[in-house]
Amino acid sequence: MSSDGRVPNDGVCTQKQEEEEQFLRMLKSLGCESYMYHKDMIMEHRCPEAVYNRIGDVIEMFRQNGFQFLSLSVFTFSLVMFLRLGYPIIKPMDVGAVKHYSYSEMKEITESFNKSNFICKTMSNHGKLFKGTIKNGSKPQDVIVKTWDFVYPPMWACYHHTHRIHDELLFLRDPGINSHPNVVNVIGFHCDERLAVIYEGIRLKCILKELLLSDDFQWENRLKVAIDIASLLMTFHRNGHVHGGVMSDCIMLDEELCPITFNFRLYYYNVNKKKCFGPYTVMNNSPDQPDQADDEVPRWCMGDDVFAYGILLLELITKRKGSSFSYRDWLHVQPKFVVHESFDVKRDIASEITDLAYWCLKLEKQPSLEHVIGTLKKCACTTAMKKQKC
Repeated sequence: MSSDGRVPNDGVCTQKQEEEEQFLRMLKSLGCESYMYHKDMIMEHRCPEAVYNRIGDVIEMFRQNGFQFLSLSVFTFSLVMFLRLGYPIIKPMDVGAVKHYSYSEMKEITESFNKSNFICKTMSNHGKLFKGTIKNGSKPQDVIVKTWDFVYPPMWACYHHTHRIHDELLFLRDPGINSHPNVVNVIGFHCDERLAVIYEGIRLKCILKELLLSDDFQWENRLKVAIDIASLLMTFHRNGHVHGGVMSDCIMLDEELCPITFNFRLYYYNVNKKKCFGPYTVMNNSPDQPDQADDEVPRWCMGDDVFAYGILLLELITKRKGSSFSYRDWLHVQPKFVVHESFDVKRDIASEITDLAYWCLKLEKQPSLEHVIGTLKKCACTTAMKKQKC
């Protein structure tokens, strides 16, 4: 799988595969302007009148040049078509086993993106997560829909949304990644009128951050979540990818409290001060040259993943959200025990896990993920043996 959207093939590419490759390349370079004036986006704006007033100014400009429109809504449609003329127009198609759904199908799946199906906002508020149902005859399929949303006036992040969906379609088809049990399985997408992907149904319980303070979220389950996430990170890093979404508000829990990750930063990364490029889009803050790497722009690297994991581990063992404590103060004071008092944990285990979390926060010399997993499994085993004796 290459950075230009190519999917590896041992034999001669079929016409379908060539079409898919071309489609992905065009999707990556698709301008975001044609999404800005979508009717649904305008109506979701905090002040739709402001958008229509702006459109009204453009109407007058067009009329002065001989264009006539029956109504504002007709003009809005015409403006969208006009904007699309200046940017690549692509015909939606399935990509391998990942099906392209029409906008009417997306609205049916999410009940028109109904608020009752809203789960949470995605990382950096780029979009939203919705519950949905694909009605396959007598066997409806529960799914999760993730959107990338556009705002008006546009923010710089909007210019990268087509890159993000392109990267994710490639990323989640990588056998080294999608085989992991804690990664979402993408089964569909939409890129015609809005940008969205569809994940295979998850028996969703909640977002992890919603359970952090709960007494029902017991010590053994917290350790299991911590081990699963560390294992996930190790898989990412071994396959040459940075995760970038190891945060309690970016992880879903299913009904069996199994963590499922759905947010990723598909950036380039640094190893031993040597810049390394993953097989996906390199992003910076320039909408004009989104594929140009900038040494001055800080990037998320593998060490940052481990640091974020340290924060997550602290949240799990302290029953506190990261926003409620200062890890900098804790690093300075270095308390020996931060495990919440409600957990029946031996002092040596509490001390070992506390030290492990602090170690992850030390960017200059962090533990390996193999060591993290080994330590947590040993602590989990000790806890289980203690319960058996009781």
